[in-house]
Amino acid sequence: MYYIEFPEGIPKYKGPVGYQGGPFLGGLNQEQYFIPNSKNFGKVIKSYPIK
Repeated sequence: MYYIEFPEGIPKYKGPVGYQGGPFLGGLNQEQYFIPNSKNFGKVIKSYPIK
């Protein structure tokens, strides 16, 4: 798991998460932000292994 910080003012798009199959449910009640070229803007603050 990563905690990533993004600067204010970058383009971002909010929308529902589509079903991915298997345990990755998604649906209209789940939301995500899409940030184009996010690897160019984001700064990793913390990271933890998923158990």
